[in-house]
Amino acid sequence: MKRLRRIQAAIEEESCALRESEEALEVVAPTGSYEVVRDGDFNSGGPLQPVGSGKPSVLSQGGAGEVEVVMREGFTWPATLPGLTAEEQDALSNYQRLVNKYEAKHQHWQKQHEEATEAKLPSVNEKLRAAISKGDMALNELLQRTENLKEFVTKYGPVAESIREQVAVSQRILERQREKCGDARAAYEAAVAYKKRDHKR
Repeated sequence: MKRLRRIQAAIEEESCALRESEEALEVVAPTGSYEVVRDGDFNSGGPLQPVGSGKPSVLSQGGAGEVEVVMREGFTWPATLPGLTAEEQDALSNYQRLVNKYEAKHQHWQKQHEEATEAKLPSVNEKLRAAISKGDMALNELLQRTENLKEFVTKYGPVAESIREQVAVSQRILERQREKCGDARAAYEAAVAYKKRDHKR
């Protein structure tokens, strides 16, 4: 709750400073001396509302969906701000204080971000180098094994082909020997059976 109150108080303080800054702006840039453009269109109105038309000179550039403030042709900012009341001078000082405050915050955040990024980069780079080195070693090992296999195939490929041919020839010879053995066994069994019949007679 206390934090919410502090935030609300800060918002009210900054809103008050913004209103005072707008009043100070009205002193040096009266209504009609500038135009407010939304999404690149010119309209007519008062402060924070478009006014009139004409050739504008861009004071600030906004992004898509944002607001641009452009000064009317012929307008020049005064070199000094004469005739400011104490209240107007306070408003101008408050505005400058807010600008300095947020610029300091932005610079502080940017410095912290850069320091954190620089602290992480060496660690990340070291890990990347280690991973790349490990990958290179594995790749070189795989390439070496592949090269060794190619050399083995090149060297012993013809020998393997010759062995396959010899095995095929040996298989054919073995098949013929089996056929001969089968024929011889059939003849032997027939002879034994014939002798048994003669013996019975």
